[in-house]
Amino acid sequence: QLADPSLRRDPEVVMAAVRRDVFSLQAAADELRGQEDFMIEAICEEPMAFLFAAEKLQQDRDFVVRAVKQNMRVLRYVGKLQKDPVVMSAATNSFGSAMHLAWEDEEALGTGIVA
Repeated sequence: QLADPSLRRDPEVVMAAVRRDVFSLQAAADELRGQEDFMIEAICEEPMAFLFAAEKLQQDRDFVVRAVKQNMRVLRYVGKLQKDPVVMSAATNSFGSAMHLAWEDEEALGTGIVA
């Protein structure tokens, strides 16, 4: 589907392909894989998308923190930055927020969470 070079640069076409198969990012234009906002959207869809981000982004702690805040499951793909205290803090805060939302959802349903 991404054989045409113009399609490889089209963010909408590539994102549609990513939603079906994250490995479609392999065929995406380098400039797309280097765009933070595009890659964050892809990571929201599938955390494995991190592996296809430009190397510059993969090594950028601010980008990794942003990705972790959007999809904590990306932690398994971030390599050595997984042990970075700032990245771990973002993951901890994201997990805490997710647990808080889950608790509120359970309370809204009237079931509560049994510990």
